[in-house]
Amino acid sequence: GKPEVHEKVIEIEPDMSKIGPTFKKNAGQVIGFIKSTDPDEIANQLAENGEIDIADGVITEDFLKMKKEIVGASGKKVDILQSEKLGVIVEVIR
Repeated sequence: GKPEVHEKVIEIEPDMSKIGPTFKKNAGQVIGFIKSTDPDEIANQLAENGEIDIADGVITEDFLKMKKEIVGASGKKVDILQSEKLGVIVEVIR
């Protein structure tokens, strides 16, 4: 059968080079919101709506740097090894 794996956002950082010019004087509040909000919550809102409405404007994925990892059914990180004829998923529990 097909393995149960998916991407999980583990870290989100504001992209200062895009936030500053767009939000100008409100950039500090936007950055504060991004840093203080759970990465899963931000990722879920973006997946559902494509954007997040906040008091100072609208945040899209363009304003963020996301670090993702592949996780298995257990929620633990997995490594995927692939070749032309063989695909192997190794779940590494640390």
